[in-house]
Amino acid sequence: MEKLRTVVLIAIMGLLFFSCSSSEDSKLELFTPEAFAYDVGGSWELHVTTIVKGFEQKKSIAKYEAKLNYTLDLVTPSNDTIKDLVSGVEERSEAEPLEDIELEAQADLDSTYSKGNYIVILKVKDELSNQSARTTKKFNLSNE
Repeated sequence: MEKLRTVVLIAIMGLLFFSCSSSEDSKLELFTPEAFAYDVGGSWELHVTTIVKGFEQKKSIAKYEAKLNYTLDLVTPSNDTIKDLVSGVEERSEAEPLEDIELEAQADLDSTYSKGNYIVILKVKDELSNQSARTTKKFNLSNE
């Protein structure tokens, strides 16, 4: 009887060990960034989107919660960097675990922005895990 109890205990400990060791920490990642601007008559409206995966979620009473901070920098055609053109917080709360979050950022670019090739740098920080990730995307300001 004692031998059977020992075998069962070892089996349970083995299952616990493998279930804990296989649940790796997720890595915060940004996928499929998009950036485009359209002319709104004398100025431009910039839209930037990306899909965020690998963020931590906190389970509270029947809800899964996530909190992401983001900032958007803009590199101009003259290679100047405009820091924190846009910043914000994306908080989500759902009944089921979240697989990903689509982040969207918008900015108005007035007539002082010249036509040409720009780069957006989107930086995201997961407030629950303290992980950070970034992505870049090129876009063009033109009348085409």
